Amino acid sequence: MARKPFHRASFDDLNISPYQSALVRECEICKCQYTIDAHEPWEWAGGVTSFANFECCEHWCLACTLGVGPTDFPESYPEEESAAELDPTDEAAVAEQARGNIAALQIGPRYEDWADDRTDEVYAAQCRGDILKAYSFFTDQGITLIIMPLNRAISDRSVHYPNGITYYPPGTPNLDGLDHLDQVADPDDHDRAMRLSEYAGANLGNLRQHALLVFPATLNPQLIAKADHDVHLDLIRRISEEVDKVCLNFVRYYSCKLEKPHAIPARAGQTESDPAMSICLVYDPAKKTSRIYGGAAFPFAFTGGIGIWLRQPEWQRFPGEGEVGKIVYHALTLYATMLESSSDTNRFIQALSLLEFLAFPSGYAKMVEVKKVIARYVATDQASYNSVLERFRELTANKDPVSKIESGLRTRVIHIGDRIESLIPNPRDRRKLFVELDGYIRPVIDHMILHSELGFDEYSEIRKTLPAFLQQTLPS
Repeated sequence: MARKPFHRASFDDLNISPYQSALVRECEICKCQYTIDAHEPWEWAGGVTSFANFECCEHWCLACTLGVGPTDFPESYPEEESAAELDPTDEAAVAEQARGNIAALQIGPRYEDWADDRTDEVYAAQCRGDILKAYSFFTDQGITLIIMPLNRAISDRSVHYPNGITYYPPGTPNLDGLDHLDQVADPDDHDRAMRLSEYAGANLGNLRQHALLVFPATLNPQLIAKADHDVHLDLIRRISEEVDKVCLNFVRYYSCKLEKPHAIPARAGQTESDPAMSICLVYDPAKKTSRIYGGAAFPFAFTGGIGIWLRQPEWQRFPGEGEVGKIVYHALTLYATMLESSSDTNRFIQALSLLEFLAFPSGYAKMVEVKKVIARYVATDQASYNSVLERFRELTANKDPVSKIESGLRTRVIHIGDRIESLIPNPRDRRKLFVELDGYIRPVIDHMILHSELGFDEYSEIRKTLPAFLQQTLPS
């Protein structure tokens, strides 16, 4: 079959999506900004039969790729133009302000007042998906509403989480009033950011096909609207991280196991049609209009398993806001990262690192001290306590005194470069290992949740008494 000539090729033929071709990039050579779609596909292909330039288009502008850029022929690029590019612009100032606003974002401002004053009518509206009525407490005070898709999480009814986060199955939330999209005052200035969001699937039709998360957040929608595409990606990432912290990390922790990590939900915002893309709707209560932003906010999409079934959680299982609670929040983030790990070797290393953090959250300690703390949570008598200490030797560092051969799993992985998959080749045995590691991690996290309102010094005194049979045998 005759090869299709590249001088007639489209970016699709070159496997470059409209989104990727329209992204603003910085040339690694001359530092100028450029887009792939500023030139024809055949130019990036290098002519009719060559891919010579194609491999460079993600990093270098076409001029530098061809050897005719500013660093090759500086006399052709006046210094005045280069200097002008370095001058601060209104766009840069807007981006800086918007990023500051995003950094200060909080989910569920005044949530306690809403929860205390919520009437049966408002709660019923929340359950059936009448969003504007249910969240009028927030919008009447000028607080922004955020709507994001959530993939790989299934339920037949709405599910309610702290801070005003509500999950809705596909087709159940009422978007009336939220579907009035804001018209851009100066389309020329914002054309590229709008096009990139459109290429990412940021539209109402795509949003309606997904299960959705709805929640209030402190945000300046009009400032975000003036910012560029990079800021919009920052917004999606920041919101998704906060949703993880407030509820999804708990969902992952209570629904998944370390030995069965595949059934986990996607990151909030990622779309089903293209998991590489994420979108979110921002409702401005002052203007009573919305904007939908989208783009490649995350570098990967988790695809293992079919997801999880969401159930209404018991709210007392969520940690409090004390120092111990903050430690738990971070521990659950680390646990969620473990579930997404690409290999058993990485997951094993992360599991031991999490145990180190749980034992000494404020600083580094040797594993010989870490295992004494962890053993307190799982031992039932003196013999089992000693057994846990010995088992940690096998899991970490365990050099034979005669042969000098190291058999500790952690040392062999980190310092010798072995893989857990090679050290424990049987998948069933590796699953048993992760069941065991989960059995060390969960008692600590669960106990910390019960005492999450405390300061860590106060909590440390409590765990020194665990278990009771060690009180007379271990130093305080």
